[in-house]
Amino acid sequence: MNQSTIRTFFVLLATLLFNYCFWQENMGLNTLFFAMFYLAGLWFLFPACRKNYRFWATCGGTLLTAGMIVIHNSIAAKIAFILSAMCAAGFAQEKDMRFILNALWQYARGWWYAPGHLFTTDTGIKKPGFGYNFWRNTKLGVVPLLVVSVFYLLYYAANDKFAGLSDRFWNQVGEILSFDVSIPHLLFVLFGFFLIGAAFWYNDAGLVAREAEQPDTLTHIRPPKKRYIESTSMLGLRQEFRQSLILLWMLNMLLFIVNLTDILYVWFGFDQSAQADLKGYVHEGTYILIASILLAMGVLFFLFRKNLNFFPGSAALKTVAAIWLAQNALLAVSVGIRNWRYIDFHGLAYKRIGVMLFLGLVFFGLITLWRKIDRKMSMFWLWRQNGWAFYGLLVFNACINWDVFITRYNLSGAPKSNVDVYYLVYTVSDKNLFLLEQNIALLPTLNMYPAMTEEQIKSGVTLKRKHFDSKMSGLSWKSWNRADARNTISGK
Repeated sequence: MNQSTIRTFFVLLATLLFNYCFWQENMGLNTLFFAMFYLAGLWFLFPACRKNYRFWATCGGTLLTAGMIVIHNSIAAKIAFILSAMCAAGFAQEKDMRFILNALWQYARGWWYAPGHLFTTDTGIKKPGFGYNFWRNTKLGVVPLLVVSVFYLLYYAANDKFAGLSDRFWNQVGEILSFDVSIPHLLFVLFGFFLIGAAFWYNDAGLVAREAEQPDTLTHIRPPKKRYIESTSMLGLRQEFRQSLILLWMLNMLLFIVNLTDILYVWFGFDQSAQADLKGYVHEGTYILIASILLAMGVLFFLFRKNLNFFPGSAALKTVAAIWLAQNALLAVSVGIRNWRYIDFHGLAYKRIGVMLFLGLVFFGLITLWRKIDRKMSMFWLWRQNGWAFYGLLVFNACINWDVFITRYNLSGAPKSNVDVYYLVYTVSDKNLFLLEQNIALLPTLNMYPAMTEEQIKSGVTLKRKHFDSKMSGLSWKSWNRADARNTISGK
């Protein structure tokens, strides 16, 4: 059995397994089970990846997030699992790939080429009987089929008689094949085929060659002597150096004033009576931080992009750049203090946690930006480091059940002001349902805003229970996860 046949067999087998695990099911134990087969398939089909630590890192992230789906089944864990599994496929296909976003694109690009692998071998030789050019045949056959499918779905949704006739036809086909055939089911299987095919079939996107052209360190590019006079070149570089120095000092003075006001009025002289206005204050501070960091990165990218890194007086410019980065870090601390005061006063919420996570990514970005300047590293190196930091943050975020954490904290009595019970009932996902039912007598006694009566609270929790029970009906062991099991026990 040649390599092409083996890959095709794995794709078809994994597609059937995908259908068995996930059709009309939620993500749970099935995710962990499928993830193990998926990663084992990558390990078997791409032997070169077995010595690639980036592949193993994303495999670890994939298994960890799959486990978190079984434990607390959060949306963050599901998103992290999907992205991590895609990146693992990209690193499996290209063992020399370094940039995690390129690995994601390596996988995503395979969606377009997946159907073609059914009719080609790994060497690029087409199977007999299909024709010389697969994509020429695709335009002749698949494209019209896609257009007809779109109109078919439109007619199916608009005409009840046509929909009934269509259902009877597919039911007959299903009886002949002894298989439950329906339009949604066929589309689901097709989706699984593309999902698996993009991972198990190799796709040459040319990204590794592009990465090879991007060195980690900058080099001094000297102008051709025939076109430029060296003294003129140095004069222009000296002028650029002076302009850059003036610009950074001016930006530093501007940011110094902003930081000084934060230190005086937020760090040490905060007015407790202004706690109620913290919401706008935190959001405005976050926007300033984002704009400031982007400005800092953009300015420093531009200034330290080429030969200015090698100018004899660049040490002075690096010193001013270091002050600029330190002031941005100080601004990040100020926003963190604002956000913490907001949490201390009003309690936890998704966005408030998001601000803290973002600040962690900001600090890492500032550190790597300084390393880029100090060690004359390239932008490709900088983006690669921060891409991995974002991936790590994504996996970390998936490991915490924020829904339960938020609910426990807000009901613990820690917030100094009103508790937003409406937020806990209607905005936080049903992962906190068991906590709401355990504390149903406590909720009406809390000092809350907006105000809710005891009847409104009970009605909201009851509605949340009905939605949860409706979601769980008809599911098998494949969808089991600890969070839903805990809610199910609470409702008995």
